[in-house]
Amino acid sequence: MFQKDWYLNFFFLTRVAYEKNNFITQFDVLSGTVGGSVKFNYNHREIAKARFTSINFRIFAEYKLAEFISQNQKFKYELFAYGGARFYLQSLYSNLNGTQKSLRVKPIWGDPIVGFQNQLTLKRWLFVLQADFGSLFIEGMQSSQLSAFAYFRAGRIISVKAGWNHFDIKQAGIIDRKDYSANVTLSGPSIGIAFHF
Repeated sequence: MFQKDWYLNFFFLTRVAYEKNNFITQFDVLSGTVGGSVKFNYNHREIAKARFTSINFRIFAEYKLAEFISQNQKFKYELFAYGGARFYLQSLYSNLNGTQKSLRVKPIWGDPIVGFQNQLTLKRWLFVLQADFGSLFIEGMQSSQLSAFAYFRAGRIISVKAGWNHFDIKQAGIIDRKDYSANVTLSGPSIGIAFHF
């Protein structure tokens, strides 16, 4: 009698990084949407609909803690520590047909982050493992992000990359004098092209 439709969209939109000496600054954006609807099959009427969207901006600065280079210069390992901030633009919409019960809220959050980045260079390959945690001392908020990528240097300025992003956020607060809480996990593969200048 009822048809349920669910969807999940996860996009790694962009990453911009600048490296000089032992410092790296980076800015990146993640976006994810999850939603669904329930329809009554006899008249195709939509009974309930819900959608949650989160766009997450992250900016941070890294400092190189350790470096190891092989004698033949073909292998290099680097360890970075970083700190910065993550910002969330969220949108929550729900509607129940035949009633006035609809919800539209657009909370905006921000929290400090700390993390580590491992880089392994092997000839034309670059492997990156990055993990950070946010809101360590803020009540009602918690976030973490894990990214793993492999880059292959296809040319002087172009690399082809593939990897995985995993992102968790837990937030609670008051919006429009009402309690609000979100517990969201966005996880999925990523492919793209990197340009080096």
